Amino acid sequence: MIAYRLHFNDANLHAIRVAQSGELGELRYFGSLFGLQVKEGNIRTRRALGGGTSFDIGIYCINAARYLFRNDPVEVVGITANNGEKRFTEIEEMAAAIMRFPDERLATLTCSFGSAATADYELVGTKGHLRMENAYEYQDKIKCVTTKDGKTSEEIFRPSDQFAPELIYFSDCILHDRTPEPSVKRAWPMFA
Repeated sequence: MIAYRLHFNDANLHAIRVAQSGELGELRYFGSLFGLQVKEGNIRTRRALGGGTSFDIGIYCINAARYLFRNDPVEVVGITANNGEKRFTEIEEMAAAIMRFPDERLATLTCSFGSAATADYELVGTKGHLRMENAYEYQDKIKCVTTKDGKTSEEIFRPSDQFAPELIYFSDCILHDRTPEPSVKRAWPMFA
């Protein structure tokens, strides 16, 4: 459930509504960049503790494509790169992937522990596109820029608690003996 905290974030819920509304036309592709500088010795650089860009921050990019397309990829190609710095001896410095989704949709992503900070994605349809700036963060505001039929609108979402709604949902599943629904194929209560 950790990677699914964004399902409870107002900005990403807004993006899901726009994606599903048809306002962007037929959804075609998704692209995401998520990077930051990680210091040597940080837990994220330790393979035995689950470190690495794919496992730590790549999951947010993958899951964003899944919840915006409302499906799982059917084909994935990945590649990693490492500039040889000592801090990256156990893990990759960067990882990238291309994912094919049903209906011939594509998603690309690159994540890095050795880049300037970025956390954005873009969803492109046949009639418009949506760009989410600071999409994966929880302490700063998130900006959503939507362009439809040549007209651009912008919404700013203030930081909000993404963890409490996730914990409430998870607790509710335990109390009512239901399996948590991390699958994008089945409607989450807030998507219905």
